[in-house]
Amino acid sequence: MNNLMKESNNSSQIEVKENAEGDLYFQLTDGLLKRMDWKEGDEVKFIEQEEGFIIKKIKYETIELDFTEKELYKYMLIAHENKMSLDEWIESALESMLKDDRVKEWQNKLYDQEGDK
Repeated sequence: MNNLMKESNNSSQIEVKENAEGDLYFQLTDGLLKRMDWKEGDEVKFIEQEEGFIIKKIKYETIELDFTEKELYKYMLIAHENKMSLDEWIESALESMLKDDRVKEWQNKLYDQEGDK
């Protein structure tokens, strides 16, 4: 099997292969993994673009959330109804909120006020 991979400074083309079960896969060279600061076991997500995909390493940060028992139960039910784990539902809710234009306006005002100090 030939391992076709073209690399330049800013982009790489990788041969997509198919295994006996019909699953698609590709292999990344050690050099590319090192350049991207990725290692085996890292989680990545695929972002569809017109000309292909962007693959980004998922970087987790821990935040502490303080819910009452009643709120926690409510959120757990909502997550369950959406066939999601509580963590997945909270992440989705936070992402939606951060995309909201009102939140972006609030963030801009906050950053403007910090710049005035």
